[in-house]
Amino acid sequence: MDIGQYSGWSDVLSGVPGVPQGSVLGPLLFVIFINDIDDGIAGKILKFADDKKIFYKVGSANDKVMHIGYNNCCAEYDMDRNKLETATEEKDLGVMVSNNSKCDKQCSEAVIKANKILGMIKRNFVVNSKEIIIPLYKSLVRSHLEYCCQVWSPHYNKDIKLLEGVQRRATRLVSGMESFCYADRLKNLGLTRLKNEELEVI
Repeated sequence: MDIGQYSGWSDVLSGVPGVPQGSVLGPLLFVIFINDIDDGIAGKILKFADDKKIFYKVGSANDKVMHIGYNNCCAEYDMDRNKLETATEEKDLGVMVSNNSKCDKQCSEAVIKANKILGMIKRNFVVNSKEIIIPLYKSLVRSHLEYCCQVWSPHYNKDIKLLEGVQRRATRLVSGMESFCYADRLKNLGLTRLKNEELEVI
């Protein structure tokens, strides 16, 4: 193809639409990559979407790395005579797991990611109509706020308000919505609160 020329449009019949990491070739390339990843691994592997985890059965008290619970004995963990540091939080399949079982870190990280994308939308789209902003928000922003929320669903008001604040800002981007209160903006835009009274999503 010569410089300055463009290929024609073609219908996409497969892929991962509607998610932040979505792509057309992603699923195929992932299957090729992941197909033989078990070979040569001593432990067992759990596979989930585009992530994987190596694990094995805990055989003694020394196998602990993260200590969870007030009555935990906090046993030391070592490998080849090298003491491993104790972690207070760790990311597992994209979710921050903390030793105190709180989700504030997960909430703050989700809000940071969502706000960055919301800022990108605000900077790059001149026309802020409902037909443009809401599909962008639902596919690129809200998906971060709801990712695996069945696991880390917050129950503290400060975390709920933090997440809801992203959607408040998103609804203000739509032209003509500036003068409405948040509840009316949601109704006019066909959105629900992140903490849905019926579904209790978050």
